[in-house]
Amino acid sequence: MQAYSPLVYDHVNNNSTICFEVAYHTSFPYSNDSMYWDNTAESDQRVGYYAVSGVPYSIMDGNVYDGPSTVFTSGISSIVGNRAAVAPKYSIQSTNFTLNGNLLSGSFKFTSADASNSGENLVAHIVVIEKNVLKSAYAASPGSNNETSYEYVMRKMLPDADGMVLVNTAINGSDSTLINWTLHKIKNIDELRVVVFVQNNTTKEVYQAQLFNPDKIATIKEVSFANSISIYPNPAKDEISISFGTNSSIRFIRALQFFRSSCSF
Repeated sequence: MQAYSPLVYDHVNNNSTICFEVAYHTSFPYSNDSMYWDNTAESDQRVGYYAVSGVPYSIMDGNVYDGPSTVFTSGISSIVGNRAAVAPKYSIQSTNFTLNGNLLSGSFKFTSADASNSGENLVAHIVVIEKNVLKSAYAASPGSNNETSYEYVMRKMLPDADGMVLVNTAINGSDSTLINWTLHKIKNIDELRVVVFVQNNTTKEVYQAQLFNPDKIATIKEVSFANSISIYPNPAKDEISISFGTNSSIRFIRALQFFRSSCSF
């Protein structure tokens, strides 16, 4: 795997405007791959879906390329470039997509952009990934190779690996879904991303895929200063000091008089 996986990572990272990746870790050939054990059920489902029997293995848009990475990497530029020139059959939009503490939430809307979608067996997949995972983050070394990190690691498929069936597939028809997921098995939340794609379950072709980065909402911790503030001297004439009880203080000299004289109280 060492010889080929980094080549795929590099191409994706160097062409991030037209392609991205989801990496499903498997139970073979290394049974101690900790990233597989972090989510065995959904990894196994996708392995079965594509009938993957050996790794490294690459799949491009479901059925554009499906085979060993040894072959894929040799023609990756043309394969990706040619596919990028094809108009997508769906559009995907996100609304209020946020990461608030450990809660990932938001909504996604899937709109059909091609009349041929009508009546097709289409599903939408929402995949939480970790863009970069350090090998050192695990006690068990995943794989006998010299790689120090793994990229685009699948962490969770929402709601599950079967995805959401799209009903309104006629042109301009749309389906929406909400997600609320509490982070689990994430090593670094700054590396969290979400890949969303529409797939034909009959042909396995991916009609559109997009990478989303949630807006992070900062958590504000309330602090009470009621019993820790002291003002001195009292009474004061030209100078006062305010102490916050944490070895920090603010000192006002004369400017306080100007401030008060220029404001209404």
